[in-house]
Amino acid sequence: MKTQARWSRNNMNFRDKDYSPQEGVSLWETCPILAIHADPYMGWVFVEEFWSLDMAVAAAGTGLWNATVSDALGTTGMTDAAHGIFGTQATAVDNNETYISSQAETFLPIATKPMWFEAKLSLAEANVDDANWIIGLSSVVAADTLQNNGDGPPANYDGIVCFKVDGTMTIQTETSAGAAQVTTAAAAVFTSATWYRVGFFFDGGAATNNVIFYVNGAVVATHSLAVAGLTEMHAVFGVKAGGGNAELLLTDYIKIAGVR
Repeated sequence: MKTQARWSRNNMNFRDKDYSPQEGVSLWETCPILAIHADPYMGWVFVEEFWSLDMAVAAAGTGLWNATVSDALGTTGMTDAAHGIFGTQATAVDNNETYISSQAETFLPIATKPMWFEAKLSLAEANVDDANWIIGLSSVVAADTLQNNGDGPPANYDGIVCFKVDGTMTIQTETSAGAAQVTTAAAAVFTSATWYRVGFFFDGGAATNNVIFYVNGAVVATHSLAVAGLTEMHAVFGVKAGGGNAELLLTDYIKIAGVR
């Protein structure tokens, strides 16, 4: 193993070259994770590995994660897979949907406070390109978090999301401050039954507040987000059927970190 050390925001970070991505292609390389673990006053880390998620509790809205909306849960729940994989199903009716969201609105992009988000997911299309899915941060976790008929996220919400819509095979990115939205419609190619690491780095720059989106380690879009007036957000992920076939979104992990 070969370890590299580097300074980031006046903190020392270490990277094992045998296991870490190539330098310059990881959204985490600037995250002062060691300093955050050493001193919680500096920052915070949220990690969901999906070792266990009780759907009865989620459906009742009393857990860390809630089944915010579901036309029918179907086979939504833990799967028999190594290192924890959660399956979220939209049942076999056009525009049926299921979303899982954090119970509290605890995430907020703030100027001068960088934030990092990454999730690993996969979906095997039931019918060519019909599935809709979304993952990220959103103040809206209700019916039509993905609108019907491939219309994507709501027209008015606060959030930072990655998503795919019916009729396409591309990963899209979006930042939203109310009705002011920036969308990159073809940020990356989406291939059925393939695992993707999707996420973003919010740089917390007081002047720009850039959100830099990554897919599988590559920068795919950069948006400027107006943070004044934003409301707190839920972490959310979910899936919507784009036809008469059940769709199953698999999520391996979600990790979010930020400067306090």
